[in-house]
Amino acid sequence: MDWKLFVARRIYRSKEGEKEVSKPAVLIAMWGIAIGLAVMIVAVAVVIGFKHEVRDKVVGIGSDIAITNFDAQKSYETVPVVAGDSLLDALRSMEGVKHVQRYSTKPGMIMTEDNFLGMVLKGVSQEYDWTFLKKHLQVDSPYNTYKYAGLPPAPINVPPKACLEAVLSPENHKYLYFCASPDFDGTHRFAVTYSEHQKNARAFQRELTRRRSQK
Repeated sequence: MDWKLFVARRIYRSKEGEKEVSKPAVLIAMWGIAIGLAVMIVAVAVVIGFKHEVRDKVVGIGSDIAITNFDAQKSYETVPVVAGDSLLDALRSMEGVKHVQRYSTKPGMIMTEDNFLGMVLKGVSQEYDWTFLKKHLQVDSPYNTYKYAGLPPAPINVPPKACLEAVLSPENHKYLYFCASPDFDGTHRFAVTYSEHQKNARAFQRELTRRRSQK
């Protein structure tokens, strides 16, 4: 017996000369559509909630509107905007403006165990609104040293033995420059002179360019 024909006849059967779809098939289809719509609604709600959470944090750390110098588009470093009391008073008097604060930024770099990371330092003035930061610094956790004085209940980072030995017994050398190794093995190449450093930097840049071109 052809089982596909049997299933088709069970779903689409004839009754008293009229063809109709069986009730179980209709119920299965209805439940499938309902479950699919429910999953879509939940997914959209999660995405919208996540979007609002990210937006609130971005606005809380920064602002809804940032006024910058046009020349600042060419660099991460803030080009000063002359903001006298008259300009600040005019901004504060505008409808819908809750708070006005000055800030500045400065690009920088952080060296990790195996790489360099770019960062942007932000400086704020005395009128900065700390409400958002203080709210998140008051998270009820034993690791929150802003709320609970003293050491946390367990280490948050355990440096390896080699790092401790390097701090306790530093090596005497004349190195002034360092650059990530072109071997990309997490090590660095050190140099005494700037010309040596440039040589190491060019080697690293060539290898970085080669790796990117292969992707």
